[in-house]
Amino acid sequence: MSICIFLKILVGLNCFKIMKMKAINILFLIVSIFFISCNNNSADKPKEDPNIIKTYREDGTLLASYSLKNGKKEGKAYNYYKNDNVNFEFFYVNGLKEGIVKRFYEDGKLYSQTPYLHDTIDGVRKIYYKNGIVSSEIPYNKGNIEPGLKEYETDGKLKTKEISIIVNSSNNKIQLTTSNKSKNARFFQLTGAAPFYKKNEIPTKQGIAMINKNSKEARIIEAQITTDFGSLQIIRTTIEASIVKK
Repeated sequence: MSICIFLKILVGLNCFKIMKMKAINILFLIVSIFFISCNNNSADKPKEDPNIIKTYREDGTLLASYSLKNGKKEGKAYNYYKNDNVNFEFFYVNGLKEGIVKRFYEDGKLYSQTPYLHDTIDGVRKIYYKNGIVSSEIPYNKGNIEPGLKEYETDGKLKTKEISIIVNSSNNKIQLTTSNKSKNARFFQLTGAAPFYKKNEIPTKQGIAMINKNSKEARIIEAQITTDFGSLQIIRTTIEASIVKK
């Protein structure tokens, strides 16, 4: 065999070995990338928490999610709009709402914050415009709306004006009206202890109520007015015994 032919064969064998080695390296690289990709995909998709319960509407959209502990709701819970945005955000302790319950507009902006204590509204509930400005502050005491409502314009300017109950006494009657002469005012006589008063409504016509002077004790009177924003404004006054007795 000539030297030239021998060299050609040698070169050919080397090229084949090089190509074979390259193919093996490429195959190894593809397999490595595949396994890395699988591992990454597993990390991107965390396992569902079996302790979280989800309920759905008839159309298949998510309605609510919450966790249970000893058969009672515990921790954060959510209600959802059909677009999957959160409608309500709750926090439960031993099945009772505690802390701030948040409600949102359908576009995700905050609508209200309501404080709860042992599943009862207690504190100042705040409602917001979509621009983030507070629209109203409604005070509660153990589930009962209290005097002190504040309502605001969209620019944050206080809209609520101070209102009082006007008491006019004549002969055997006492006339009750409000200082803003509201025609939708309703009047109640309160008995019992705060904040769980028993409320006995006094017949009212066009924002004017009349009561008889037939008591030897002072009376607590409450007026309720529905504002332009739809909130309930509470005003209270005490009529001294010297006025209510005959």
